[in-house]
Amino acid sequence: MAEVCELRGRYVEAEETCALALDWFAARADRRQTLRLRRMRERLRALLGEPARQTLQACEALAADAADVGADDERVALLGMIAAAHLRLGDRGAAAVVARDAVGLAGGLGDDSLLADALVRLGIALDGDDASEAELSYRRALALYEHLGDPRGQARCWDRIGVVAAQRGMWSDA
Repeated sequence: MAEVCELRGRYVEAEETCALALDWFAARADRRQTLRLRRMRERLRALLGEPARQTLQACEALAADAADVGADDERVALLGMIAAAHLRLGDRGAAAVVARDAVGLAGGLGDDSLLADALVRLGIALDGDDASEAELSYRRALALYEHLGDPRGQARCWDRIGVVAAQRGMWSDA
């Protein structure tokens, strides 16, 4: 229900629903599901305007918890959020380092969707600093999304590839 609320842009309601679900899973000592919900809550809080530094600190703590539990898929998602927080703070270098860590970790998990998402995050972190590497990252993600039959992922990659091309001045306004 929290995910549906988030998709509808009802972030406050989504956060409230997430809190209820967190209580339920915490009472059952389901650490993996609790981690997923805590990550979702931080994403919602960021969407509601939580300061980037606060999001960064919360996600770093969650990433440490995910490592303790062995939830590497959650760690990859959290590393993506950490990279995004670094970008919000204007630190592209730190964002790229964390995004590369996410790609490395995702590559060993055998989950093409997770890897493709991490590659897109890396491309975003590299945009503006290294257009060639950013485009390569998007194209690797595109190939994975094509293999998965994910049109949303493919569209996202083509959009980002277009941004890189525009930055290079390869497209005119004609």
